[in-house]
Amino acid sequence: MNQSKLFHTFLKRICCISVTWALPFCWVLGLLLGAAYGYRADRSYVLLMRIAASSRMSLVGLFFALYVPLLLSAFAVYLKHPQWLIPICFAKAFLFASCGSALFVAFRSAAWLVRLLLQFSDLCSMPFFYWFCMRNITGRNLNTQSDFLVCCVVVTIIGMFDFCVISPYLVKLIDI
Repeated sequence: MNQSKLFHTFLKRICCISVTWALPFCWVLGLLLGAAYGYRADRSYVLLMRIAASSRMSLVGLFFALYVPLLLSAFAVYLKHPQWLIPICFAKAFLFASCGSALFVAFRSAAWLVRLLLQFSDLCSMPFFYWFCMRNITGRNLNTQSDFLVCCVVVTIIGMFDFCVISPYLVKLIDI
């Protein structure tokens, strides 16, 4: 009987370890594949990056980019399917890196500044999103609600600053 309990405890521990290593692996894989895709993307995708940098950000687009991955992650944890965090994190990292690489192709030497300003909200909110996912990848814990609340407050502050300050400055900078 004790060997059976020991075996099941060992299996549970291995499953938790593999899931906690799968998330950072998929995150890095998403960044690498997204960068490769962005560099090899079609010319129309690169032209869309130029258009995106020269126009003011929409509030709906900002909401979608900041809150949807966080809400999907919280929903996955709430439904007791924390393994869904892995594809959500992969998609977020892939999209971030592909947009950044396409910005580099579109703007070349000025890409560092345009990327910093255009992806400001994602750049600042991604550590909090990743923190939420890492803390909840093994399942719902006692701090899930407070973690989600912290992330929502931080993302709201970042989004407001981006919408009111950074985005108008980028549009003025590109128009010059």
